[in-house]
Amino acid sequence: MLCVVIGKSDKAKKIAEKLAQNKDNIVFANSNCTAANQIDINVDNLDEFKDFIAANEINLLLLIDENYFNQGLKEEIEACTDCMVISPDNSIAPLFLNNSTAKKFAYKNKILTPKFAVFEKEAAATDYLQTADFPLIVRPDKINGLEAPRAFETKKKAGERVEYLFQTGNKKVLIENFIDGIICTKYLLVDGTLAFNLFQTVSYFDEVSTNNDKYIKENAKLKIENEIVPALLDAFLEEDYDYRGVLGFKFIVDREGNVYFENFLPFFSDLDTNIAINLIEDELEKILIDSSTGELNQNKTEIKISPKYAISIDTKKGIVTESANTMSKAVDILKYEADDELITTLDEAIKHWENH
Repeated sequence: MLCVVIGKSDKAKKIAEKLAQNKDNIVFANSNCTAANQIDINVDNLDEFKDFIAANEINLLLLIDENYFNQGLKEEIEACTDCMVISPDNSIAPLFLNNSTAKKFAYKNKILTPKFAVFEKEAAATDYLQTADFPLIVRPDKINGLEAPRAFETKKKAGERVEYLFQTGNKKVLIENFIDGIICTKYLLVDGTLAFNLFQTVSYFDEVSTNNDKYIKENAKLKIENEIVPALLDAFLEEDYDYRGVLGFKFIVDREGNVYFENFLPFFSDLDTNIAINLIEDELEKILIDSSTGELNQNKTEIKISPKYAISIDTKKGIVTESANTMSKAVDILKYEADDELITTLDEAIKHWENH
């Protein structure tokens, strides 16, 4: 199979490496993945990109990074080639590109979200801070891995963040109530009508993530599994959103077990890509193509997921992943290899999870 993975992020590199592990695949990538054939193609030049796909008879194109969504690439390439494209299409892309669009969609469908407001003017956002309850999250409305959400305890610090975001080119800024809780992300493989469970993770400040779900209270797990995710999938169908591929749902679970919707994820987060690579035992390219063609239900009753635990840690040097039969063993391995700063982060994460 001939595959192209487009994206400069760490997750794009990891996914290209995963596909290249299958010796029957020929993989092209524009990341620095040494296991793939390097390509330097201008995806903004759609004609050049289509020519490359057609000339090389590419079977599967993965548009991993958000900046490639909503450019018409998926629709144009699928219309003139036999290549399957894994990416949100134009109609659904705003749900993955804008925090407020995703939250409004959830709110419209009666899914609990943190209280939020969106501002196009700095002065309006600053005025909002004067009467708001703290702490607050201040983030760009446009989803951007370079501008992570931050919590602020005071009007002064929040106001400085608002000013910075508008001065650095953000057209909209989102301000929302801070929820003290643990981040839980559930991943499915969707074929347009049916959804297959992959795995779920819990994470600590987007720095440490694991698929060991003992850190999520049982009532919250059941609520996510039996109520919230089915309601959101039904809402997709009601809106005629024909989504195919990996679909992530990110939540915050507070100490009382209340579940707040955070955002949607196309494919995996950077941290969770490492876990996915450790856990998914089916050929990734095959299940993605089956989801795109609608043949997943004919070929599968479930996706093969390894029963082991995995942990992924974001360090200054990059994202490190280790897997083991128990989380404690994985943590011991990582501590042995880590520096003092990383060990402190691990200890804080484990203490947080155990006390939650």
